[in-house]
Amino acid sequence: MAKIIQSQGEINCTACKYCTEVCPKGINIPAIFSLYNQYKVTNSAFHLKIYYETLSESEKANNCIKCGLYNKNCPQNLPIPDLLAQVQKEYEKAKASA
Repeated sequence: MAKIIQSQGEINCTACKYCTEVCPKGINIPAIFSLYNQYKVTNSAFHLKIYYETLSESEKANNCIKCGLYNKNCPQNLPIPDLLAQVQKEYEKAKASA
């Protein structure tokens, strides 16, 4: 199932929140990945932009400092900083097109 999800460009996050327990910046990683997955399903840049902007500034992906603390906590072994950067890039594109 994980391979199918990833083949569609979605992020295989289970929203366990283990990463948020150790994130020194307070980034809402599961919410960001959920927004991105919804964007991939709907292909609506407008919705990605609107919903991403409901996050507080401190919860957003661009605050990631690539600390690596998530490595021991993520049961999916996701490359969280890379994925956050990917979501941020898509958000920036959505913002520019609006």
